[in-house]
Amino acid sequence: MSRPDIRELECFVAVAEELSFAKASRRIHLSQPPLSRHIQKLESKLGVSLLHRNTRIVELTAEGAVFLEDARFLLRHLDRAVDTVKRAHSKGHQVLNFGFVGAMLEGDMIEMLRDFRAKTPGCQIRLHDMNGPELVVALGDRLIDGAFIGTKPPTLPREMTMFIWKSETLTVALPEEHRLAQQNTVDLQDLAEENWVMIERNAAPTYYRHFQNLCTGEGFRPKIILESPKIPAILAMVAAGEAVTMLYESTARSVPHVVFLPLRKPKAEIEHAFVFRAANESAMLREFVKTLPHKGRRKTARPHNSL
Repeated sequence: MSRPDIRELECFVAVAEELSFAKASRRIHLSQPPLSRHIQKLESKLGVSLLHRNTRIVELTAEGAVFLEDARFLLRHLDRAVDTVKRAHSKGHQVLNFGFVGAMLEGDMIEMLRDFRAKTPGCQIRLHDMNGPELVVALGDRLIDGAFIGTKPPTLPREMTMFIWKSETLTVALPEEHRLAQQNTVDLQDLAEENWVMIERNAAPTYYRHFQNLCTGEGFRPKIILESPKIPAILAMVAAGEAVTMLYESTARSVPHVVFLPLRKPKAEIEHAFVFRAANESAMLREFVKTLPHKGRRKTARPHNSL
């Protein structure tokens, strides 16, 4: 299949958004005959009809509606790439793309990014919310420069470098009416019969396994009734009295009708890792890495394993 060119995408998006060849023609400063030819060539390359058109109306086909989102995405990113290189040329501007596990977004990471941005105004930071496995793939494909992956994975591709920048304890969230809510701490064993709502395993698989291992170590298998990639949804379930959960201490947020208690037994601490490609030659990335706290560093040379 021939690849669509940029002008064909521009023509299609204009017609799809205006639902009028006449309006689209004025918008992109192209007369209607070549505009129509570009649309026809695009449809021929794709092998589908993108538009229903007659003398009165223009409508998107089902295929056209799907393709419109991707076409917009491509054009936006092309415009962004052009803008970035122009700014880099005129002002020495640089961009760092960082991925992060959205479910584990927390204050310390945000503060570090703010501090670095303030100290290096010539650098723009772009953040991309992905799950753990997607972050490793994006790093390998050079789509991002580094990744905050939350819980450190057991293995990584050998070209990746990882270090621990933060350690923190885990906390349990209970409904305020829970039988243990008035205590200062809680034993995990005391929650063996509870319903649990947890971070979705695909969103943070290493953390999910860590939680399962903690429960197994206390002699029970947790009854997980719901998984969600979003912390607010999880805490809403807890507030409603439907379940309990376990979170990073830094992700424990003030929520009505929810009580947060530290674990007394077992002592549960989790490590946060930052990962980047060792061969990345970006001077700005090296400067950023220097600003991060280093609680441990390791360069893996083991086969790739999903996070």
